[in-house]
Amino acid sequence: MLGQQWHYNNDASVSKIAKVGADVNAFEAWKVFSADENAPEIIVAVVDEPVQATHPDLQDNMWVNPDPAEVARGLVHGANFAEVQQPSNEDWYDPTNTDFVAPLNWELTKVFKNGQSQGYAYMDHGSHVAGTIAAVNNNGIGVGGVAGGKSGKGGNVKIMSCQIYRPIEQSHETESNDICTARALVWAADRGAAIANNSWGYEGATLDEDYFKKMAVCAGIDYFIDFNKSTVFGGKGLLFFSAGNSGDVNKGKKTCWPGAYSRVLGVSAIGPDYTPAYYSDYGPWVDISAPGGDPYKSNDISSAAAYNSLGSYGDGSVLSTIIDPKTANTKNQPKTPRTDAYAWSCGTSMSCPHAVGVAALGAAYAASINKTFTLEEYKSMLLASTISLKPYLSAAYGAADMGAGAIDALKLLCNIAGYPAVTVLADGELNEVSLKNVMGGVA
Repeated sequence: MLGQQWHYNNDASVSKIAKVGADVNAFEAWKVFSADENAPEIIVAVVDEPVQATHPDLQDNMWVNPDPAEVARGLVHGANFAEVQQPSNEDWYDPTNTDFVAPLNWELTKVFKNGQSQGYAYMDHGSHVAGTIAAVNNNGIGVGGVAGGKSGKGGNVKIMSCQIYRPIEQSHETESNDICTARALVWAADRGAAIANNSWGYEGATLDEDYFKKMAVCAGIDYFIDFNKSTVFGGKGLLFFSAGNSGDVNKGKKTCWPGAYSRVLGVSAIGPDYTPAYYSDYGPWVDISAPGGDPYKSNDISSAAAYNSLGSYGDGSVLSTIIDPKTANTKNQPKTPRTDAYAWSCGTSMSCPHAVGVAALGAAYAASINKTFTLEEYKSMLLASTISLKPYLSAAYGAADMGAGAIDALKLLCNIAGYPAVTVLADGELNEVSLKNVMGGVA
């Protein structure tokens, strides 16, 4: 299905509004490097619903816990913080306290409507996110991942699943809490996850940074950044957060925490035409953008009712892995049995793992050529490895602030290797390009 993943290589055939190149430029980047399994391991924590570790397109890129005692407790590919009681005292962040975890659980959740059972639904969100980051490439099945390797047997970017959501039986929704999320970040940092994908947040929250710093989740974020056991960024951790889905570009700006926190990278979403996705939050607090899908615009739908009838599976959404009914071994089944292990979805939840996948690919490449960067150096390099969105923003988008621009994987690899990468907008005219702004006096 790689040809349907326009978000890696957009040839504009996905819809009538698509523009060539509105993607993460993965195909060109893979010509340079594709997360070779022989390079040092880069661990990415997916802090979300559980990632199905037995999915045939994910299993070879799942992190395997090296601690035999934790493996004996069922903590093989990650841990579940959502379905066990969490401590509420001030010592919740004690990294030596490992009592408040359980094995990952991707069992189906029961759904009710008006008191009547509607059967069961899948918890797909974490698996969809993980597939974008590192679904196994070249294995002849399903989809590819930005940092999925090249051998067909998995690469060196590994997914650690940190489950922070438990199902709410009354709906298709799931819920989490501050302390279990914070503990998940501490747990991941202590086990060497250099990067964390967080496709969640408090949408439209009226928080400010001073208040946010008092929250447990902020303490978990700071711990992941400052006390990380990975050596990839010199003992520091890199966190990405989705920017939120409540900020229709025609209705003004919203703020989403923790994406607005100054120590993390907040990721907005673009559609296949380089413009902000209809749902994406944006503003001066956003750091970077990436494809998140936009079937609303891709199908030229003028009303929300028409969009809702389409769902999120139209042209222009993001294709990735979901819970595979054949290998999930769930004892429950939905009323309409699922037959596929892949689906389209859209949201800043989908743009965030694109940025994370590019960052992981770059970290693996740096390790393979024996280059090291501090966390701040690497974050600056990520923000410099972008395509400006300003040429594509018409007056309809007002002052939409999408951060440094759309992440570009090839640019990142070039910057890591030390080769200046300059993007020139092809407008049909002959352009003279000065290299002095990127090469200085040696230009």
